[in-house]
Amino acid sequence: MDRAEPQFFNIFEQPWRTLDGVEAAHGLETRLISRDTDTGAATFMSRLPAGWMHTASNRDGTLELFVLDGSLTVDGGGVVTSGVIALPQGAEPRTLGAPAGAQVLAFWSPGLPSIEAKVTSVQAEPWVETEMPHMQHSSYHKSLRTPDIAEGDLHGGPGGVLRFVLIVPSLGTEQEEVHHACWEELIVLRGDLVMPERGYAAAGTYLANPPDFWHGPWTSHGGNLHLVQTVVPVGIEYRDYPGGPELMSDHVDTTSWVEQPAHRRWSDGDRRRHERLTPTHAGRG
Repeated sequence: MDRAEPQFFNIFEQPWRTLDGVEAAHGLETRLISRDTDTGAATFMSRLPAGWMHTASNRDGTLELFVLDGSLTVDGGGVVTSGVIALPQGAEPRTLGAPAGAQVLAFWSPGLPSIEAKVTSVQAEPWVETEMPHMQHSSYHKSLRTPDIAEGDLHGGPGGVLRFVLIVPSLGTEQEEVHHACWEELIVLRGDLVMPERGYAAAGTYLANPPDFWHGPWTSHGGNLHLVQTVVPVGIEYRDYPGGPELMSDHVDTTSWVEQPAHRRWSDGDRRRHERLTPTHAGRG
């Protein structure tokens, strides 16, 4: 779960435990998803029992919450399921509550550059078209961390991005990509996505790429909804991936509409398909 290493696993298979060093997780059942050993930043899932209350001091870091189930209150106001709460470091303390209980994804970021405070729902945020090179057509996202620049060579604000992303069916790239100055993590909420040598992603899949780690290509058969986070602006470089077009077309053309997407590693998939389509990558990053 170290952010310095590539990751691909199912967060729902991680054990519930206590998490030290993060005030907002104190005493809660928590699944740790990622951690930066240098800064103490962490991404985690927590179960909030009915009646839970917490006063977020915001002194030591930025806390952002994505409500997966149930609802939260902020200073007595309501936040529905899929609500988003962003409490920047240095902001006035806010009192959070879960009268009937809730389950949340939390992004804890000490030292994150200034972002805007936010209490909103995903439904209330506008869709933004994400123009990216080397894709057949655009994807779309909703900005959960602002400011967030969505055009040009670098995407996001000084504190990177936290986005709710829609990948439409059959969308993908035929090349692999790298972020030289940027670590990124993806948490799949719905749908499917395949990435050679990593695996098949479904609801609950966690995928992380450290700086200078080449990854891809990728595609989705039926579409995909996921959260993506970085802590610095995102730049992308591409290079050809031998067999990429054939691999992506094969996934879209042969995946069943009857079977539901399921998380599995590349080595646990259709070995005959992999052997036929995946080139040898000796020496590749």
